[in-house]
Amino acid sequence: MRQHIENFLSYIKIQKNYSDLTVKAYSIDLGQFEEYLQNEKIDDISKIDKRIIRMYISYLSQSEMKKRSLSRKVATLKSFFKFTVREKIIEKNPMSLI
Repeated sequence: MRQHIENFLSYIKIQKNYSDLTVKAYSIDLGQFEEYLQNEKIDDISKIDKRIIRMYISYLSQSEMKKRSLSRKVATLKSFFKFTVREKIIEKNPMSLI
């Protein structure tokens, strides 16, 4: 998972020309998601499905996180999984329809 995240961060920095602050925010968001997956014993990106994504969003919603921060984290995941499908890392985007 870490290598896919690093590849995505390089992509948004170099190809998409995102600012350093945006790349840092995406890195933090994806690091938190990766930590959640590790706690749930999920180590294969192909095992991530809508159910896991919904559980993660529910987990985030239970914290004192502001709605805007939650929306950004969801947007980060959407971008990340769109990238992984385009790069043929996974076949189906678990963020579709979320």
